[in-house]
Amino acid sequence: MNYTIVAQPSVEPITLSEAKLFLRVDSTIEDAIITALIKAARQYVENYTWRPLCTQIWKLNLDKSDVKEYIGISQAPVQSITHIKYFDESKVQQTLSTGSYQADVLNEPARVKINTIPGIFDMMNACEIQFVCGYGVAASVPESIKQAMLLMIGHWYEHREAVTVSGSKGMQPVPMAVQAILEPYKNTWFYPY
Repeated sequence: MNYTIVAQPSVEPITLSEAKLFLRVDSTIEDAIITALIKAARQYVENYTWRPLCTQIWKLNLDKSDVKEYIGISQAPVQSITHIKYFDESKVQQTLSTGSYQADVLNEPARVKINTIPGIFDMMNACEIQFVCGYGVAASVPESIKQAMLLMIGHWYEHREAVTVSGSKGMQPVPMAVQAILEPYKNTWFYPY
């Protein structure tokens, strides 16, 4: 299974003005740095939790051997399935009709049930499921996730190095306390297919 982002989110969960208020920054001199920190914090949260925040489009590529009756989608929350495409036995790409599968996007993980698996060419990346995921707009992202992002942004803004000097212990990794906030949101599902 191979997940690939198709369309990045058009907005960030935290605005520049929200981040600057948290950082107590009044000038515009470091706006570019703070904007980059917002994006980096979002990407960290998404990678740590496997949970896209604002609306994004992703695709899941499957080898022929991975195409089963039920297919789980580990990104969450899933809003909708855009399409399911596959290479038929003549190696021609086809689109599975929406009546040929069912999508359960209410649960996490989301699931797709293919009613009748078509003849698929034996190749890697033989099937593609494209889907829309994320909480939607920035206002829909849980506040605790936004708080974790703000803590990261504040930490990175104040400590621009990867390590800090800690008395007689010498160089120590910079502590990251946001994992405790993010842990309940972490997708830990495992699919054997």
